[in-house]
Amino acid sequence: MVSTTSESVATAIRMQLVIQRMTGRALAAEIGMGERSLSKRLVGAVPFKADEVARIADVLDIPVGELLRVPGDVGGAAHNGGQHSVSPAPEGEPGSRERLDRSAAYDQAAS
Repeated sequence: MVSTTSESVATAIRMQLVIQRMTGRALAAEIGMGERSLSKRLVGAVPFKADEVARIADVLDIPVGELLRVPGDVGGAAHNGGQHSVSPAPEGEPGSRERLDRSAAYDQAAS
């Protein structure tokens, strides 16, 4: 099973892909990873390695800490042993996980 910290890193990467309007295919090519390998990491089936997170942060032109931080967590998951809480979306609105899942499905369909 993938750890909570790995899940939050995958979520942060998916969020950055949406923000930067970058596809998983493009990111995989930029970091020299196969699309299937990246996809397994983005859905949480396989944890990211530290060097992969560093390469992704470099390609996305953001500090590595941005990928380790959890929304609403001032210190980031790395500062509190991976323990964090995430507030649910307002009633009737899709949560960020649902929006990111849709984005991942779109990326997968586009590839």
